[in-house]
Amino acid sequence: MRQRVRRTTDTRAPSVPGRAPRHTWRFGTPGRVPGEYPRRARVLRAQPTDGEVTSDVSQSPPILVETVDPDGTATGEMEKLAAHAAPGTLHRAFSLFAFDGGRLLLQRRAAVKYHSPLVWTNTACGHPFAGEAPADAVRRRASDELGLALADLEEVGTVRYQVLDERTGLAEHEFNHVFVARTDGPLALNPDEVDSVRLVDADGLAAVRAEHGLTAWFDHVWDTALPAVSSRFPSFASVSRDH
Repeated sequence: MRQRVRRTTDTRAPSVPGRAPRHTWRFGTPGRVPGEYPRRARVLRAQPTDGEVTSDVSQSPPILVETVDPDGTATGEMEKLAAHAAPGTLHRAFSLFAFDGGRLLLQRRAAVKYHSPLVWTNTACGHPFAGEAPADAVRRRASDELGLALADLEEVGTVRYQVLDERTGLAEHEFNHVFVARTDGPLALNPDEVDSVRLVDADGLAAVRAEHGLTAWFDHVWDTALPAVSSRFPSFASVSRDH
């Protein structure tokens, strides 16, 4: 059964010329949820975030990530795109798996993202600013990308990996803090960051993997989250990276 999605424009946020408005998404009956979104031109933010920009950023503040050693101890800062140039510089990151009624919220990354555009992945991911607590960064990016508030946010582990995105030639060499949470309220998708969303059960996750594929880092963070996910959401207990 296809899940009905009700969309309303979020009038609370001020209008920005040239930027697509956010919309509020409310999920109805259980099932597969494509929240298809029209893709609009990217408008640069006045303040730096850890989001991505494909247009000219020469007059924008540089986006910095926190570099770390193999144990996760901070060693400095580096411009974000430079840190992702192959083979990649080890830096701090986070990944979020948020659940609504026992179903996992996936996002398809926006077409304007320079890294893994239009690829399905976990609920949200990004990079803490230097000195920012990873949990604070998770809440910030969940709000920035999805308009999403979180409940029962828990860090469930860390994982270090180095993978190459063959589609873009960029590398992910990250010390990743992995979080699990529940969604708390409706979504308001930011089309600069997110193309569409789906709520999936274990079979739905397997279907997305088989039909579309997932980001290069997904399996590393999913394997780290899975013990906690299986405990909190038993329907995922038998899921592996092959399912």
